[in-house]
Amino acid sequence: MQSHSGELIHLLDVKLENLDLIYSQSLKILTSSCFLEHPQVKGYDAQDEYIVCEDLLTVTSQLRLAQVDEASASQKVAEFFRKSAGEWRSQRRYYTLPDGETKEMVSYITIRFLEPGCDELRKLAQLHQLSDPDILTCGAEVSWESRDSVSQKKQSKGATMFGVAGSTLYRDRGFATTKPVTAEYYFLEPETMCLRTEYNGSVFEEQLKLIGDKYRTRQTIISRAGEQQMIGQYLEKRVE
Repeated sequence: MQSHSGELIHLLDVKLENLDLIYSQSLKILTSSCFLEHPQVKGYDAQDEYIVCEDLLTVTSQLRLAQVDEASASQKVAEFFRKSAGEWRSQRRYYTLPDGETKEMVSYITIRFLEPGCDELRKLAQLHQLSDPDILTCGAEVSWESRDSVSQKKQSKGATMFGVAGSTLYRDRGFATTKPVTAEYYFLEPETMCLRTEYNGSVFEEQLKLIGDKYRTRQTIISRAGEQQMIGQYLEKRVE
């Protein structure tokens, strides 16, 4: 009987995009008669190789599930960005901790959905020195102008870009830096996106929630050395 060890090693070398091939071949080997019926012979342990192939089948199953989860996350974030596209009026309140000093602002935000392969996402991939310029599956461009709620004095004006690859969100700049940063994201539900960003010793935790077609809520918690420094809360209404 011919051993399948070489075939198993070859399967391990196949690229991840061929996981379906790895899975089907592993299943074929695992259920073949040589594993199910052939007795042990000198220099060959059928049971050991059965275990090897079974382990390979388990690993490829897990990898396939991971790919499905990644694809699902990419679809969710693309739909979230599409639903967020448009113009918004954002009422913001910032709490400085621990004394609780507050500051209120109003921002006018414009969000534009970025399709895969567009020039903006390719430039963002280049900024992050990603090997594949088309790896970002979708994104968003956000521009804003903020004013103090009481004095109406202009506080800030600018724009930023987001791009997605897998479970990572790439940005051309951070909340408190002009350098490119990355964040890990996940969804509590299709309408609620959570982000976690770390740089320069600070942690930024954000939650964005779509409420119907006309409203969004956001919350940002900024921490440093394990201590919460600021909480930002936002109510955003779509401008018709």
